[in-house]
Amino acid sequence: MHFFETLAHLEATSTPFAIVTVVEASASAPSRTAFKMCVTEDGNIVGSIGGGALEYGAKNTALEMLRTGERTRLVTYHLTDAEQGGIGMACGGTVQVLIETIAPRQKLYIFGGGHIGSALTRYASDVGFEVTVIDDRPDFASKDAHPAASAVHCCTYEE
Repeated sequence: MHFFETLAHLEATSTPFAIVTVVEASASAPSRTAFKMCVTEDGNIVGSIGGGALEYGAKNTALEMLRTGERTRLVTYHLTDAEQGGIGMACGGTVQVLIETIAPRQKLYIFGGGHIGSALTRYASDVGFEVTVIDDRPDFASKDAHPAASAVHCCTYEE
């Protein structure tokens, strides 16, 4: 599976992940601008930002961000020996990465597809919720009536 197909699959399955993107690389760094890596909560990675201690450090930062819910962070890595204040790489230079976490959309169930339910569906969808509308009236429980909803069900509220 290619990188962006992997991202699409993770998002479709509501799997949290982080994207690490090289925004600047200098000197003899093993990275180039726009290199990308995806990190999942279980520590798996897809793609590469250059390997070694650079990738290890970015992966651990991404995992920490996934645990805490932090959304974005810009990190600069110095690719020099630890004695020189770097991360233990001998290549030299610096690499700056942007780490962004992608959390699954929260689910919202709206009981009632009338005018208030319809307005709430549009608003909730616009701000990132995955909306399911439930109504026991067939005229109000249709995808046509709620195009912004992820799902619409016609059933009794008890069901």
